[in-house]
Amino acid sequence: MKKIALFFVSVLALAGIAWGQNIELRPLNGNIHNTVIPVDPGGTRLFDDGFDKNTGVDDKYSRGQDLWVTITGACDTPNVFVFKIESALIAEGDTMFIYDGVGITAPLLWYSTGYEFYPRTVRVFASPSNVAQMLTVRLKTAPDSPEAPTPGEGFVILVDCDKPCESITPHIDSIFYKTRNGEIYDFGRIKLLYDVDTIMVWDDAIGDSVPVLDSSAFYGVNLCRGDGVIFTGHCDYSYTTGWYTPSDSTSFFLWDLGMGDSIMGDGVTSVYYDQYYNLKCYEVVLHVTDERGCLAPTSDNVRVRLAQNPLKTLFTLADICNRDSLIVNMGYDGDNATLTLKRIEFIDVTTKTNDIRVFIPDGPNCQGPNCYTAPVEFTEFSASAGGGGGGTVSSEGDICSICVNYEHEFMGDYTLAILCPTYGNPAYPQGHGRAVLKTKENETNAPGVNPGDPDYHPSGTGGGGGRFTGLPLGGNG
Repeated sequence: MKKIALFFVSVLALAGIAWGQNIELRPLNGNIHNTVIPVDPGGTRLFDDGFDKNTGVDDKYSRGQDLWVTITGACDTPNVFVFKIESALIAEGDTMFIYDGVGITAPLLWYSTGYEFYPRTVRVFASPSNVAQMLTVRLKTAPDSPEAPTPGEGFVILVDCDKPCESITPHIDSIFYKTRNGEIYDFGRIKLLYDVDTIMVWDDAIGDSVPVLDSSAFYGVNLCRGDGVIFTGHCDYSYTTGWYTPSDSTSFFLWDLGMGDSIMGDGVTSVYYDQYYNLKCYEVVLHVTDERGCLAPTSDNVRVRLAQNPLKTLFTLADICNRDSLIVNMGYDGDNATLTLKRIEFIDVTTKTNDIRVFIPDGPNCQGPNCYTAPVEFTEFSASAGGGGGGTVSSEGDICSICVNYEHEFMGDYTLAILCPTYGNPAYPQGHGRAVLKTKENETNAPGVNPGDPDYHPSGTGGGGGRFTGLPLGGNG
């Protein structure tokens, strides 16, 4: 299809020439400066003054010039008078102008300084208001001086008649819709897919061919057998010639669906098709021609891949919070749809630091009201925290860690009690040390602990801590 399109464009270009093929070559020099000349009977090709008509040598243009010439000609509808800039290499500080009419007081259509254009990339048409169909080209260069840059190669302009065409770029939209029995049941996004195949490649080391995996990437969609698909498309247009305003509603859309079927028409920006049956790939191609008959030089395409038992990829699930829900779309009407979710455990960790310094007096067997106490109340659990229900601590498993720094010669002088105000059954940490998880229900000498209390069950004796990270302040435990 692309070869046909290119051939069609080239035919239009040739058909646009209103004059013969014996083209007159004209350098822009003092002989034609500030004149109006008609197109030569065989056509006209304009050069800068560096071109020698007699020898055919095209050298750099001159410094310190300001030359222009106006060309006029008549074109039959729908063709329009046009300057086709086949090449232009203008040095920095020099400028090439094209005006819409006679002389350099006419409206400016286009100019260039310091750029190179390749053949057939720039077409400057006379505007619809330019009834006389005249265009003026001008080259103005910097004065000759040691500081001036080297002149450029200049320009080559073919004076021609051609149909003004805006630039057209077709696009198949990234969102598509899946149908079943004529009803939309899902949608997706066109994405990069891969075809993987095994090919044989010669291996010099073993002197034989070995199988290797070969993959090719393409933009496509996956469908189940029996499903239909809806594609939508649009075009991007330029609006530079001034002769018309193209749009999707007036452009001709041709959808080649890869099965030998096509759907086409003016403004057909969407297409529905459900005749894919064989388990293979189909190439869908969009071609667009605008209202003036100008064919987009490129097309857009997407590949439809059909499968009998497709697998739907489950991407990494998003992180969710406690009591949040996550909807996972998978499978096709329950067929081959199995989803296993790992149990999600949620832990709400709340910390508190009581950053104060207190002095613990020496003394044996300190009990009762004569003991020094430093209680710290912890009420920061949220309503959703706790293993035994909202905002409660029911076991030692609900406590991540408690860290106390002591600076003391003999750590056996202290007793640490953790009082749980939930009136549940007390639980006790394992390991050495004298740390107890108690309830207020059986607290006797709060906030201390009476070693004779029946709820006091240390598993070891002596100082230190059985489960701790780090070391006591100033010591090694």
